[in-house]
Amino acid sequence: MKSGCYSQFFSTTLNNFYNYNGNLRTLRDKLFFLEDTLLRTVAVLIKVYIDFMNQINKFFFLSLIFLCFGMLSLGQITQFERLGMVDGLSSSTVYCIKQDAYGFIWMGTDNGLNIYNGNEFKHFFSEPRNTTTLSGNVIVQIVFDDDTAFVATSSGLCMMDVVTKKCSHINIGAHVGVGTLLLYKEANLLWVGTTSGLIKYDIGTKQIKVFNSTNSNISHDLIRSIYKDSDGNFMDWDFLLTLFLNNVHKSVSIKNINVQIA
Repeated sequence: MKSGCYSQFFSTTLNNFYNYNGNLRTLRDKLFFLEDTLLRTVAVLIKVYIDFMNQINKFFFLSLIFLCFGMLSLGQITQFERLGMVDGLSSSTVYCIKQDAYGFIWMGTDNGLNIYNGNEFKHFFSEPRNTTTLSGNVIVQIVFDDDTAFVATSSGLCMMDVVTKKCSHINIGAHVGVGTLLLYKEANLLWVGTTSGLIKYDIGTKQIKVFNSTNSNISHDLIRSIYKDSDGNFMDWDFLLTLFLNNVHKSVSIKNINVQIA
């Protein structure tokens, strides 16, 4: 009886031991699997983190490059300053802007000539019966020839000494409504567009020659602009006509238009 009990006890204990060892092996295998999975997961997370940081670094690097280029380009942006009557300009209607050889800015307005030195304006106006002042107060065009400024006004043409600012009127007859100028320095000529024709003014001899719809085939007396190209050809615009002058001493014919300018 006792022998059978001991045998059953040992048998049960042995089975329990085997079962326990089997459970331990299963648990160990599971732990190994979990450890491997955890290591793989950690490795993946580390790789993702490294890739993310690389992208962040690239982003900041590119941002830094764009920022540097942006700062460089910002330094090259032209800055504008608004100038008006509150700053001393005689009128807000400006017809022309030119710069002389000394850096001063000349502005022709409908109320006199304004010369700006970068800080303040000086004003020049026409005075009745004073030929050392401007021909008129509506300044439409300014052309520089060294220290001489030819100033076109709606009331006539004058030249001003750039240094002394003294004026002298140029006699162009009854053609007082000057609208545009072109200096032909090589020939010492000033072409003058008026409301009553095109004028060739010889700066040396002070002689003028007028071309209008009466003495030439200009289609209209109102000359709006004059242009000279790199080949020495001239072009003036009125309402209809484009006129090319290949040589100021000859007549030319373009599109059946024969213009005598000699």
